[in-house]
Amino acid sequence: MKLPFFVIIGRVNVGKSSLFNCIIGKNLAVTHRIPGITRDLIKKKVIYDDFSFEICDTGGLFGPKDEIGKIVEEKVMKILDQADAFIFVVDAKEGLTEGDKEILSFIRKKNKPFYLVINKIDTKKKKIDEFYELGIGNDKIFKVSATNKIGISELIDRLIKDFPYKEKKDKKRVPVTIVGRPNVGKSSLLNALLGYDYAIVSEVPGTTRDPVEVEKEDFVFIDTAGIRKKFKSDIDYFSYVKTSHSLEYSLIVIFVMDIREVFTKVDRKIFSLIEEKGKGMIIALNKIDLMQKKEREEIFRDLKRFFPPASYVPFIMVSALKKEGIDTLYLTLKTVWKEMNKEVNRTALKKFLLKAINQNAPPSFIKDIREKSRIPRIYEIRSKEPIDDTYLRYLKNRLRQEFGFMGVPIKLINSI
Repeated sequence: MKLPFFVIIGRVNVGKSSLFNCIIGKNLAVTHRIPGITRDLIKKKVIYDDFSFEICDTGGLFGPKDEIGKIVEEKVMKILDQADAFIFVVDAKEGLTEGDKEILSFIRKKNKPFYLVINKIDTKKKKIDEFYELGIGNDKIFKVSATNKIGISELIDRLIKDFPYKEKKDKKRVPVTIVGRPNVGKSSLLNALLGYDYAIVSEVPGTTRDPVEVEKEDFVFIDTAGIRKKFKSDIDYFSYVKTSHSLEYSLIVIFVMDIREVFTKVDRKIFSLIEEKGKGMIIALNKIDLMQKKEREEIFRDLKRFFPPASYVPFIMVSALKKEGIDTLYLTLKTVWKEMNKEVNRTALKKFLLKAINQNAPPSFIKDIREKSRIPRIYEIRSKEPIDDTYLRYLKNRLRQEFGFMGVPIKLINSI
Protein backbone atom coordinates (compact mmCIF):
# COMPACT_ATOMS: atom_id res chain seq x y z
CA MET A 1 0.00 0.00 0.00
CA LYS A 2 1.31 3.45 -0.92
CA LEU A 3 1.21 6.59 1.18
CA PRO A 4 -2.39 7.91 1.04
CA PHE A 5 -2.75 11.23 -0.75
CA PHE A 6 -5.61 13.64 -0.03
CA VAL A 7 -6.36 16.80 -2.01
CA ILE A 8 -8.28 19.70 -0.49
CA ILE A 9 -10.62 21.33 -3.00
CA GLY A 10 -13.40 23.90 -2.97
CA ARG A 11 -14.36 27.38 -4.04
CA VAL A 12 -12.13 30.37 -3.33
CA ASN A 13 -12.10 31.72 0.22
CA VAL A 14 -13.91 28.85 1.94
CA GLY A 15 -10.93 28.22 4.24
CA LYS A 16 -8.97 25.51 2.42
CA SER A 17 -5.56 26.88 3.42
CA SER A 18 -6.66 27.36 7.05
CA LEU A 19 -7.80 23.73 7.13
CA PHE A 20 -4.53 22.61 5.53
CA ASN A 21 -2.52 24.49 8.19
CA CYS A 22 -4.61 22.88 10.96
CA ILE A 23 -4.06 19.37 9.63
CA ILE A 24 -0.29 19.72 9.16
CA GLY A 25 0.09 21.53 12.48
CA LYS A 26 1.85 24.67 11.31
CA ASN A 27 1.12 27.86 9.36
CA LEU A 28 2.66 26.92 6.02
CA ALA A 29 -0.02 28.21 3.63
CA VAL A 30 -0.78 31.95 3.49
CA THR A 31 -4.33 32.72 4.62
CA HIS A 32 -6.14 35.99 4.01
CA ARG A 33 -9.68 37.28 3.56
CA ILE A 34 -8.91 38.27 -0.05
CA PRO A 35 -10.05 35.45 -2.40
CA GLY A 36 -7.54 33.62 -4.58
CA ILE A 37 -4.49 33.88 -2.30
CA THR A 38 -3.38 30.26 -2.80
CA ARG A 39 -1.73 29.67 -6.17
CA ASP A 40 0.84 26.91 -5.94
CA LEU A 41 -0.01 23.37 -4.93
CA ILE A 42 1.35 22.86 -1.41
CA LYS A 43 1.99 19.26 -0.35
CA LYS A 44 2.95 18.09 3.10
CA LYS A 45 3.46 14.71 4.70
CA VAL A 46 1.61 14.27 8.01
CA ILE A 47 2.46 11.74 10.73
CA TYR A 48 -0.38 11.31 13.24
CA ASP A 49 -0.36 8.61 15.95
CA ASP A 50 2.10 6.48 13.94
CA PHE A 51 -0.06 6.76 10.81
CA SER A 52 1.02 8.75 7.77
CA PHE A 53 -0.58 10.45 4.81
CA GLU A 54 0.17 13.28 2.39
CA ILE A 55 -2.15 16.23 1.95
CA CYS A 56 -2.28 18.97 -0.68
CA ASP A 57 -3.72 22.49 -0.53
CA THR A 58 -4.98 23.94 -3.82
CA GLY A 59 -6.28 27.16 -5.29
CA GLY A 60 -10.03 27.56 -5.65
CA LEU A 61 -11.77 25.69 -8.45
CA PHE A 62 -13.81 27.47 -11.11
CA GLY A 63 -12.60 30.88 -9.96
CA PRO A 64 -11.45 33.95 -11.96
CA LYS A 65 -9.97 33.06 -15.34
CA ASP A 66 -7.06 35.50 -15.47
CA GLU A 67 -3.59 34.30 -16.52
CA ILE A 68 -2.65 32.99 -13.07
CA GLY A 69 -6.15 31.60 -12.46
CA LYS A 70 -5.94 29.42 -15.56
CA ILE A 71 -2.53 28.04 -14.56
CA VAL A 72 -3.78 27.33 -11.02
CA GLU A 73 -6.81 25.43 -12.29
CA GLU A 74 -4.75 23.40 -14.77
CA LYS A 75 -2.45 22.27 -11.94
CA VAL A 76 -5.39 21.42 -9.69
CA MET A 77 -6.97 19.30 -12.44
CA LYS A 78 -3.74 17.32 -12.85
CA ILE A 79 -3.26 16.70 -9.14
CA LEU A 80 -6.84 15.44 -8.73
CA ASP A 81 -6.00 12.37 -10.80
CA GLN A 82 -3.26 11.46 -8.29
CA ALA A 83 -5.50 11.75 -5.23
CA ASP A 84 -6.80 8.78 -3.26
CA ALA A 85 -9.61 10.94 -1.89
CA PHE A 86 -10.82 14.54 -1.89
CA ILE A 87 -11.51 16.84 1.05
CA PHE A 88 -14.27 19.08 -0.27
CA VAL A 89 -14.51 22.29 1.77
CA VAL A 90 -17.64 24.47 1.89
CA ASP A 91 -18.57 27.58 3.86
CA ALA A 92 -21.23 27.35 6.62
CA LYS A 93 -21.63 31.13 6.59
CA GLU A 94 -22.51 31.29 2.89
CA GLY A 95 -24.40 28.01 2.77
CA LEU A 96 -24.76 25.86 -0.33
CA THR A 97 -23.92 27.79 -3.52
CA GLU A 98 -24.10 27.03 -7.22
CA GLY A 99 -20.30 26.88 -7.20
CA ASP A 100 -20.41 24.17 -4.53
CA LYS A 101 -22.94 22.18 -6.58
CA GLU A 102 -20.74 22.49 -9.67
CA ILE A 103 -17.69 21.19 -7.78
CA LEU A 104 -19.70 18.36 -6.18
CA SER A 105 -20.97 17.25 -9.59
CA PHE A 106 -17.40 17.41 -10.91
CA ILE A 107 -15.83 15.30 -8.15
CA ARG A 108 -18.63 12.70 -8.24
CA LYS A 109 -17.66 12.02 -11.85
CA LYS A 110 -14.13 11.22 -10.64
CA ASN A 111 -15.49 8.12 -8.81
CA LYS A 112 -13.18 8.61 -5.85
CA PRO A 113 -13.98 8.82 -2.13
CA PHE A 114 -14.53 12.32 -0.78
CA TYR A 115 -15.30 14.00 2.52
CA LEU A 116 -17.48 17.08 2.84
CA VAL A 117 -16.00 19.54 5.34
CA ILE A 118 -18.36 22.33 6.42
CA ASN A 119 -16.02 25.07 7.62
CA LYS A 120 -16.70 28.20 9.70
CA ILE A 121 -19.33 26.53 11.94
CA ASP A 122 -18.44 29.02 14.69
CA THR A 123 -20.05 31.84 12.72
CA LYS A 124 -23.21 33.33 14.29
CA LYS A 125 -25.44 32.89 11.25
CA LYS A 126 -24.77 29.54 9.60
CA LYS A 127 -26.53 27.48 6.97
CA ILE A 128 -25.69 23.84 7.55
CA ASP A 129 -28.88 21.80 7.02
CA GLU A 130 -28.90 22.23 3.23
CA PHE A 131 -25.57 20.39 2.96
CA TYR A 132 -27.20 17.28 4.46
CA GLU A 133 -29.68 17.20 1.55
CA LEU A 134 -26.96 16.50 -1.03
CA GLY A 135 -27.14 12.72 -0.66
CA ILE A 136 -23.78 12.44 1.09
CA GLY A 137 -23.60 9.96 3.97
CA ASN A 138 -23.57 11.64 7.36
CA ASP A 139 -20.39 9.71 8.23
CA LYS A 140 -18.66 11.59 5.39
CA ILE A 141 -19.70 15.06 6.58
CA PHE A 142 -17.58 16.96 9.10
CA LYS A 143 -18.39 20.27 10.77
CA VAL A 144 -15.24 22.23 11.60
CA SER A 145 -13.79 25.62 12.37
CA ALA A 146 -10.30 25.76 10.87
CA THR A 147 -9.70 29.12 12.54
CA ASN A 148 -10.47 27.83 16.05
CA LYS A 149 -9.35 24.21 15.42
CA ILE A 150 -12.77 22.69 16.09
CA GLY A 151 -13.55 19.23 14.66
CA ILE A 152 -10.13 18.76 13.03
CA SER A 153 -9.11 15.67 15.01
CA GLU A 154 -12.38 13.90 14.07
CA LEU A 155 -11.64 14.50 10.39
CA ILE A 156 -8.08 13.21 10.71
CA ASP A 157 -9.25 10.15 12.63
CA ARG A 158 -11.64 9.30 9.81
CA LEU A 159 -8.96 9.76 7.13
CA ILE A 160 -6.69 7.38 9.03
CA LYS A 161 -9.48 4.87 9.62
CA ASP A 162 -10.37 4.75 5.91
CA PHE A 163 -6.74 4.86 4.71
CA PRO A 164 -4.57 3.29 7.44
CA TYR A 165 -0.90 3.46 6.54
CA LYS A 166 2.07 2.82 8.82
CA GLU A 167 5.66 3.05 7.67
CA LYS A 168 9.16 3.03 9.01
CA LYS A 169 10.48 6.39 10.13
CA ASP A 170 11.47 8.39 7.08
CA LYS A 171 15.07 9.55 6.84
CA LYS A 172 15.65 13.18 7.67
CA ARG A 173 16.24 15.35 4.64
CA VAL A 174 18.20 18.59 4.60
CA PRO A 175 15.85 21.60 4.28
CA VAL A 176 17.01 23.98 1.53
CA THR A 177 15.22 27.32 1.13
CA ILE A 178 15.30 29.21 -2.17
CA VAL A 179 15.20 32.99 -1.64
CA GLY A 180 15.67 36.18 -3.63
CA ARG A 181 13.89 39.23 -4.94
CA PRO A 182 10.63 38.83 -6.93
CA ASN A 183 10.87 37.50 -10.48
CA VAL A 184 14.51 36.37 -10.38
CA GLY A 185 13.50 32.80 -11.27
CA LYS A 186 13.16 31.05 -7.89
CA SER A 187 10.21 28.88 -8.93
CA SER A 188 11.82 28.04 -12.27
CA LEU A 189 14.95 26.99 -10.38
CA LEU A 190 12.91 24.76 -8.09
CA ASN A 191 11.34 23.07 -11.12
CA ALA A 192 14.79 22.63 -12.68
CA LEU A 193 16.17 21.05 -9.50
CA LEU A 194 13.21 18.67 -9.32
CA GLY A 195 13.35 17.80 -13.02
CA TYR A 196 9.67 18.54 -13.59
CA ASP A 197 7.24 21.48 -13.42
CA TYR A 198 5.85 21.71 -9.91
CA ALA A 199 5.76 25.38 -8.92
CA ILE A 200 3.73 27.89 -10.93
CA VAL A 201 5.96 30.06 -13.13
CA SER A 202 4.77 33.37 -14.53
CA GLU A 203 6.24 36.69 -15.67
CA VAL A 204 3.87 38.35 -13.18
CA PRO A 205 6.00 39.38 -10.15
CA GLY A 206 4.77 37.98 -6.83
CA THR A 207 3.19 34.84 -8.30
CA THR A 208 4.55 32.71 -5.44
CA ARG A 209 2.94 33.57 -2.12
CA ASP A 210 3.13 30.39 -0.06
CA PRO A 211 6.33 28.49 0.73
CA VAL A 212 6.31 25.40 -1.51
CA GLU A 213 8.02 22.30 -0.05
CA VAL A 214 9.09 19.37 -2.23
CA GLU A 215 11.38 16.43 -1.41
CA LYS A 216 14.07 15.07 -3.69
CA GLU A 217 16.73 12.58 -2.63
CA ASP A 218 18.53 13.99 0.45
CA PHE A 219 16.89 17.44 0.37
CA VAL A 220 13.59 19.22 1.01
CA PHE A 221 13.43 22.22 -1.32
CA ILE A 222 11.37 25.22 -0.20
CA ASP A 223 10.44 27.85 -2.76
CA THR A 224 9.47 31.20 -1.23
CA ALA A 225 7.87 34.50 -2.10
CA GLY A 226 10.21 37.23 -3.33
CA ILE A 227 11.64 39.61 -0.73
CA ARG A 228 10.81 43.21 -1.63
CA LYS A 229 12.27 46.52 -0.50
CA LYS A 230 8.79 47.66 0.55
CA PHE A 231 5.53 45.78 1.10
CA LYS A 232 2.85 46.78 -1.41
CA SER A 233 0.04 44.99 0.44
CA ASP A 234 -0.83 42.83 3.44
CA ILE A 235 -0.27 39.79 1.22
CA ASP A 236 3.34 40.86 0.56
CA TYR A 237 3.87 41.21 4.31
CA PHE A 238 2.39 37.79 5.14
CA SER A 239 4.45 36.19 2.37
CA TYR A 240 7.59 37.81 3.80
CA VAL A 241 6.77 36.42 7.26
CA LYS A 242 6.38 32.93 5.74
CA THR A 243 9.71 33.34 3.94
CA SER A 244 11.39 34.31 7.23
CA HIS A 245 9.94 31.21 8.91
CA SER A 246 11.25 29.05 6.06
CA LEU A 247 14.71 30.59 6.51
CA GLU A 248 14.66 29.71 10.20
CA TYR A 249 13.67 26.12 9.39
CA SER A 250 16.23 25.62 6.62
CA LEU A 251 19.88 24.61 6.98
CA ILE A 252 21.07 25.67 3.51
CA VAL A 253 19.89 28.63 1.44
CA ILE A 254 20.08 29.03 -2.31
CA PHE A 255 20.14 32.78 -2.84
CA VAL A 256 18.93 33.45 -6.40
CA MET A 257 19.85 36.61 -8.26
CA ASP A 258 19.12 37.65 -11.83
CA ILE A 259 22.60 37.86 -13.35
CA ARG A 260 21.50 40.95 -15.28
CA GLU A 261 20.36 42.84 -12.17
CA VAL A 262 22.68 41.91 -9.32
CA PHE A 263 24.02 44.02 -6.46
CA THR A 264 20.92 45.87 -5.29
CA LYS A 265 20.49 47.02 -1.69
CA VAL A 266 17.83 44.35 -1.23
CA ASP A 267 20.31 41.67 -2.34
CA ARG A 268 22.82 42.86 0.24
CA LYS A 269 20.14 42.78 2.96
CA ILE A 270 19.13 39.25 1.97
CA PHE A 271 22.78 38.16 2.08
CA SER A 272 23.25 39.67 5.55
CA LEU A 273 20.05 38.01 6.79
CA ILE A 274 21.21 34.55 5.65
CA GLU A 275 24.67 35.07 7.13
CA GLU A 276 23.32 36.30 10.46
CA LYS A 277 21.21 33.15 10.76
CA GLY A 278 24.29 31.02 10.14
CA LYS A 279 22.83 29.10 7.19
CA GLY A 280 24.89 27.34 4.56
CA MET A 281 24.73 29.44 1.42
CA ILE A 282 25.01 29.16 -2.35
CA ILE A 283 24.44 32.10 -4.68
CA ALA A 284 22.78 31.09 -7.95
CA LEU A 285 23.20 33.65 -10.73
CA ASN A 286 20.20 32.84 -12.91
CA LYS A 287 19.27 33.66 -16.52
CA ILE A 288 22.78 33.23 -17.96
CA ASP A 289 21.12 32.20 -21.25
CA LEU A 290 20.29 35.90 -21.72
CA MET A 291 23.94 37.00 -21.59
CA GLN A 292 27.07 36.51 -23.69
CA LYS A 293 30.01 34.60 -22.19
CA LYS A 294 32.11 37.77 -21.97
CA GLU A 295 29.37 39.53 -20.01
CA ARG A 296 29.17 36.63 -17.55
CA GLU A 297 32.92 36.88 -16.89
CA GLU A 298 32.58 40.60 -16.19
CA ILE A 299 29.90 39.82 -13.60
CA PHE A 300 32.28 37.49 -11.78
CA ARG A 301 34.93 40.19 -11.65
CA ASP A 302 32.37 42.62 -10.28
CA LEU A 303 31.38 40.16 -7.57
CA LYS A 304 34.78 40.44 -5.92
CA ARG A 305 34.45 44.20 -5.83
CA PHE A 306 30.82 44.49 -4.70
CA PHE A 307 30.50 41.42 -2.49
CA PRO A 308 33.83 40.88 -0.67
CA PRO A 309 32.06 39.42 2.42
CA ALA A 310 30.75 36.65 0.15
CA SER A 311 34.19 35.40 -0.89
CA TYR A 312 33.55 32.10 0.94
CA VAL A 313 30.22 31.53 -0.85
CA PRO A 314 30.15 29.47 -4.07
CA PHE A 315 28.65 31.39 -7.00
CA ILE A 316 27.00 29.10 -9.55
CA MET A 317 25.89 30.43 -12.93
CA VAL A 318 22.64 28.76 -14.00
CA SER A 319 19.81 28.98 -16.46
CA ALA A 320 16.73 27.50 -14.81
CA LEU A 321 14.91 27.78 -18.13
CA LYS A 322 17.58 25.94 -20.16
CA LYS A 323 18.61 23.64 -17.24
CA GLU A 324 22.23 24.87 -17.50
CA GLY A 325 24.37 24.58 -14.38
CA ILE A 326 21.72 22.64 -12.45
CA ASP A 327 23.88 19.53 -11.99
CA THR A 328 26.71 21.72 -10.71
CA LEU A 329 24.31 23.44 -8.31
CA TYR A 330 23.07 20.09 -7.00
CA LEU A 331 26.61 18.81 -6.44
CA THR A 332 27.53 22.07 -4.70
CA LEU A 333 24.58 21.61 -2.33
CA LYS A 334 26.01 18.26 -1.28
CA THR A 335 29.47 19.80 -0.85
CA VAL A 336 28.18 22.67 1.32
CA TRP A 337 26.26 20.20 3.50
CA LYS A 338 29.44 18.15 3.91
CA GLU A 339 31.37 21.31 4.84
CA MET A 340 28.72 22.25 7.39
CA ASN A 341 29.18 18.90 9.11
CA LYS A 342 32.98 18.89 8.93
CA GLU A 343 34.58 17.83 12.19
CA VAL A 344 37.53 19.83 13.52
CA ASN A 345 38.95 18.23 16.67
CA ARG A 346 40.50 20.05 19.60
CA THR A 347 44.06 19.16 18.63
CA ALA A 348 43.64 20.57 15.11
CA LEU A 349 42.10 23.76 16.53
CA LYS A 350 44.97 24.29 18.96
CA LYS A 351 47.55 23.76 16.22
CA PHE A 352 45.69 26.24 14.03
CA LEU A 353 45.61 28.87 16.79
CA LEU A 354 49.32 28.52 17.55
CA LYS A 355 50.19 28.85 13.86
CA ALA A 356 47.93 31.91 13.40
CA ILE A 357 49.37 33.65 16.48
CA ASN A 358 52.95 33.00 15.41
CA GLN A 359 52.29 34.58 12.02
CA ASN A 360 50.38 37.57 13.38
CA ALA A 361 50.57 38.37 17.09
CA PRO A 362 47.23 39.22 18.77
CA PRO A 363 46.70 42.54 20.63
CA SER A 364 46.00 40.53 23.80
CA PHE A 365 47.00 37.09 25.07
CA ILE A 366 44.68 34.39 23.68
CA LYS A 367 44.13 31.50 26.07
CA ASP A 368 42.12 29.08 23.96
CA ILE A 369 39.77 28.44 21.04
CA ARG A 370 36.74 26.14 21.30
CA GLU A 371 33.94 25.02 19.01
CA LYS A 372 30.66 26.15 20.57
CA SER A 373 28.39 24.93 17.77
CA ARG A 374 28.83 23.09 14.49
CA ILE A 375 25.51 24.09 12.84
CA PRO A 376 25.61 27.08 12.90
CA ARG A 377 29.44 27.19 13.00
CA ILE A 378 30.46 29.18 16.10
CA TYR A 379 33.89 29.36 17.74
CA GLU A 380 34.74 30.93 21.08
CA ILE A 381 38.04 32.81 21.41
CA ARG A 382 39.07 33.08 25.09
CA SER A 383 41.50 35.90 25.81
CA LYS A 384 42.96 37.91 28.69
CA GLU A 385 41.62 41.20 27.28
CA PRO A 386 38.96 41.92 24.60
CA ILE A 387 40.12 41.22 21.03
CA ASP A 388 39.30 43.87 18.40
CA ASP A 389 37.21 43.04 15.32
CA THR A 390 40.18 43.38 12.96
CA TYR A 391 42.05 40.52 14.61
CA LEU A 392 38.87 38.41 14.85
CA ARG A 393 38.43 38.85 11.09
CA TYR A 394 42.02 37.73 10.62
CA LEU A 395 41.34 34.57 12.65
CA LYS A 396 38.15 33.90 10.71
CA ASN A 397 40.00 34.17 7.38
CA ARG A 398 42.74 31.88 8.68
CA LEU A 399 40.11 29.33 9.79
CA ARG A 400 38.82 29.22 6.23
CA GLN A 401 42.32 28.87 4.81
CA GLU A 402 43.03 25.99 7.17
CA PHE A 403 39.74 24.07 7.16
CA GLY A 404 37.76 25.27 4.13
CA PHE A 405 34.13 25.74 5.22
CA MET A 406 32.96 26.63 1.70
CA GLY A 407 29.53 28.23 1.84
CA VAL A 408 29.46 28.13 5.65
CA PRO A 409 29.19 31.34 7.72
CA ILE A 410 31.56 31.40 10.70
CA LYS A 411 30.86 33.37 13.86
CA LEU A 412 33.63 34.14 16.37
CA ILE A 413 32.70 35.16 19.88
CA ASN A 414 35.26 36.61 22.25
CA SER A 415 35.09 35.87 25.97
CA ILE A 416 37.37 36.97 28.79
